[in-house]
Amino acid sequence: MNFIRIPLHEDLFFERELQKFILHHIDSLYREYSEWPDRIVFKGKLGKKLFEIYNKNNWNFNPIKAIYERGSNLMIIEFTRTINVKKDSNILKSEDGSVDGKIVEGWKGESFGLAMGGYSSNMNFNMEKTEKPMIIIKLKELIV
Repeated sequence: MNFIRIPLHEDLFFERELQKFILHHIDSLYREYSEWPDRIVFKGKLGKKLFEIYNKNNWNFNPIKAIYERGSNLMIIEFTRTINVKKDSNILKSEDGSVDGKIVEGWKGESFGLAMGGYSSNMNFNMEKTEKPMIIIKLKELIV
């Protein structure tokens, strides 16, 4: 789990870095899912402080909505809807003893592909699933 340390006093450098930090995480979700997340949830006492910074600076990360909720000190960048994720298996293209990037004991490289190819004319398939992706960032006080 990611975390960020929050100064308890006003710090303009921290505010600029916070904006970059949030935008980086939004961008990473977009790059992975090709869709923008829906909202940022600020939680807890430290989340309230970040939510106030967000509003004070009039940040607007359209189409993402920012809200504050009670709870433990977290910042959550999330999709409120489910996302369909499709992934090509590329099962026969594996040369390193792995299947879809996961190592499976006993299945090694080319011999596995040749053996499995005898059972099926097409071993490539698409994997599809629905997810509600999110990034959870724990908020901690910066003690100076």
